[in-house]
Amino acid sequence: MRKSLMPFAWTLGALALMSSLIACSNNAPDAGIAAIDPAAAPATRSGEGSPARPAAASPAVVSPAGANVPQASATHGKIVVDASGSAPAEQAADREALSRFDPKHPSLAGITLGMDEKEVLRKLGEPSQKYDLPEKEIVVHMHEYDGLSVGFGAKNRVVYVEIAKAGVDTGLEGIQIGTEGREAAAVLGDDFASDTQVLSRDVAGGMVKVDLDPATRTVLSVKLIGQD
Repeated sequence: MRKSLMPFAWTLGALALMSSLIACSNNAPDAGIAAIDPAAAPATRSGEGSPARPAAASPAVVSPAGANVPQASATHGKIVVDASGSAPAEQAADREALSRFDPKHPSLAGITLGMDEKEVLRKLGEPSQKYDLPEKEIVVHMHEYDGLSVGFGAKNRVVYVEIAKAGVDTGLEGIQIGTEGREAAAVLGDDFASDTQVLSRDVAGGMVKVDLDPATRTVLSVKLIGQD
């Protein structure tokens, strides 16, 4: 009897062992699937830090080949421009064109006493107006330009030059229409007081006369007058 029951017991034991193995296999996580499929990975809960992605590199800006791109200097990023042909160079040339007051070689607007009428016309062109101005025993032939008057005496030589309009260059450094009277006096070497209305200086062949505005004491007109 015992011998007949032993095969049956073995069969039951084998079945129990197989059931136990199957149950353990169903409860184990499928690690192979999680490793291959990213969707099988557990989602990150709200508030939990997710892995930081590397920042995308900014695209490099490449200038066209051969392009001449000005480089900013160390002076606050400003572009440094070569002075050649620039406004400062032009201003320097303008300053050089102005001559210091020279009583031995006086001139006004580039016109000198005794200059021939033809030379003046070459410099200034045709005047807008011509008229005769009686002056003592002689007649002065006047040529009027915009803000500039030139008078000719005997033999058509310059005896009078006057500038009476702002913006007309006198050609004299430090004396222009609107210049402070004190500054003009310093250029001429003349005395200046609070009530000064006229400045003058003897020069070769005549005199320079500067009229001042009584209210502002600034230059109203500049005259180069030849001797009689």
